Amino acid sequence: MVDYFGFSLWHDLLTGDRNWMESMEIPDPREFDPEVDGWEFVFSQLERVLVDSGLSGSMGGVFHVSSNLVSLMLQPRLELLPAFLAAAAGFREKLPLDIGMHCSFGEADLPLAGNYPAVLVRDLELANAIGASCVVEHPPSGMDDTIEAFVAELCSPPVIETLEASHVVLCWENMAHDNFYGSLAALTGFRERLVDALESAGCGDLVDRHLFCLDTGHLVLWRELGRQGTGAAANEIEDCLPEFARFLKVYHIHCNDGTKDRHLVPGSTALFDHPTRAGIDEDRFVQYSRDVEGFIETCEASARVPGRHVHVEALGIPFTLAQIAGFGQWFAGIRA
Repeated sequence: MVDYFGFSLWHDLLTGDRNWMESMEIPDPREFDPEVDGWEFVFSQLERVLVDSGLSGSMGGVFHVSSNLVSLMLQPRLELLPAFLAAAAGFREKLPLDIGMHCSFGEADLPLAGNYPAVLVRDLELANAIGASCVVEHPPSGMDDTIEAFVAELCSPPVIETLEASHVVLCWENMAHDNFYGSLAALTGFRERLVDALESAGCGDLVDRHLFCLDTGHLVLWRELGRQGTGAAANEIEDCLPEFARFLKVYHIHCNDGTKDRHLVPGSTALFDHPTRAGIDEDRFVQYSRDVEGFIETCEASARVPGRHVHVEALGIPFTLAQIAGFGQWFAGIRA
């Protein structure tokens, strides 16, 4: 199975956000009509990124979209979804394509917050509507060890029934320093206990529906700001990342300077004169970008899940398609 390279699409693109329009290089926002040919233009930009990266012969294309974007496309009286699906079909005539979605992740939407089974039902309905193969999921919030309760909720009848009615894979994302699940050891331990619980419940067929998403920017913050200390965190990453990578389906690739979640394209200092980059330590950003590249190289050496999404989560807007293609060129180099 082919792997996929691409980037994020957020609902702001459909509401006319200026930075998103500029980042997608939409010539005239007044003429961008996603009910007619707007999606065709956006998909053509994905094709361009693959070509400019040198990846179009070896990887397919992928968009990861927010749940809010899909909700907006499903609004009554709008014709956004048919145009999206038609543009996706047109892209597939030239290159392989896959779609991923980010879960709803408000505090009330997370596992153990009380609403998760219903949130999951809705998110999988959205994912099915756009043909997404996976949904990136956030674990419970907080710093406490909640693995036992987390596993119990994922093995509860409402969640089991929802997953059995769908083919979508859930990809659990490592969080930052302010969450227990920023730890790769915690996440791999969680999955081990979940596998045991699913198999004991006679639901072993659902084991491979729970995989991982590596968020590289979160991992930098967890290492630099976590309560365990930078040295101990670096040792845990070195020890745990190869095992984590065995179940890795999705990358959220971005970087920061170790102080805040910035969602910048690793290695690229383009646009550092923009107000959105104010206060970022450029030298540390470049240094930590090299670390992000090291994380990815480690994962690629241990990865075994087919059809991975190598997804640049460039939400530090504005960004440029050239930045994403530049990162794709680096990735093409490590695949060579």
